[in-house]
Amino acid sequence: MKSEFIEANIVILGKFNPVIFDKSFFLKNDLLQEVNIIENIFTPNFARITTNELIITIDNSQVVIVNKNILSSLKIKNIAKSIIDISKNEIDIIGFNYKWFLLIDSIYECTKNQFYFKENSLNKHFNSDKTAFGYYISDDYEDSRLKLDIKPNILQDIRLSKTQNVISFDFNFHIEKKSETTIENGINNYKLYTDKALKIVSEYE
Repeated sequence: MKSEFIEANIVILGKFNPVIFDKSFFLKNDLLQEVNIIENIFTPNFARITTNELIITIDNSQVVIVNKNILSSLKIKNIAKSIIDISKNEIDIIGFNYKWFLLIDSIYECTKNQFYFKENSLNKHFNSDKTAFGYYISDDYEDSRLKLDIKPNILQDIRLSKTQNVISFDFNFHIEKKSETTIENGINNYKLYTDKALKIVSEYE
């Protein structure tokens, strides 16, 4: 199976003042280069900056930083850290999210081989040759609660009039503020969470 990285994002929940985070904030802190900015929307209650790699949106209750390139994980971390440093007393939750597709041939055969086991009594209700299987798991990891949702999907390419069978991997590392250092430790250890997701996906390649 071949993996295809789709997206990573960092979501920060709390109280924010979008006025602080205009384009100049990202430029003067060397977080972005002006030549790479392709969209800049700025109002008193909402800000959005788009580059070829990133989409940053900020309103009064949340910040979302979308990363289209897994190789730029350090950049997304630095942007989040700069925002957290200014607003850390007002932050309640931070989440690291990652999405991959595994490209597969047979959605039924591949998912059954990976996720079916006869000891699961539920499978007596779902055991035809058209059954597609997935998986859900939740566990503590570092300071986070990791939730991993694995689902079979059939994607439709309208332009080429064809479909692609995939298994989607959706990771969520949920970190709540339990002490003065929980959020700060979480963003400082961002690479640990990225590497954990990468390692899990690589098990299926």
